Amino acid sequence: MASLCVPCHNGEVGSRSIMLLAATAAAVSCSSGGAGTASGLHGLVTRGPTAPVCRTGVPCSRPAAHVVVQFVREGRVAGTARTDAKGGYRIVLPADAYTLRIARRFGVSISPKQALVRTAAMRRLDLRIDTGIR
Repeated sequence: MASLCVPCHNGEVGSRSIMLLAATAAAVSCSSGGAGTASGLHGLVTRGPTAPVCRTGVPCSRPAAHVVVQFVREGRVAGTARTDAKGGYRIVLPADAYTLRIARRFGVSISPKQALVRTAAMRRLDLRIDTGIR
């Protein structure tokens, strides 16, 4: 660890270095989750089918990249998650039950349609988008 010494006007290392060190320690402590464990969901979103005819040995679904999933509570959008290039998502939400929605341009439906967020827990929930291809 690097030493954080700040010389005082008289050339001695004094209270400024102690205050700087204390402030740094407090910032590190606060950023490491000192306020508690987050509640929410994370997982993988896939889309499928991706072709009208699925063939044996060829995947008929793929990760849903850059899709926006809405988490609705009491008729209002409580949060949105955008998937990454590999279909992964993560969202922090208060503990409650949510309805999941996607825009029509991403697919015809998403399942499951409901998600339960538990207090102080990040739960894995993989989602599947039906493309409507038949």
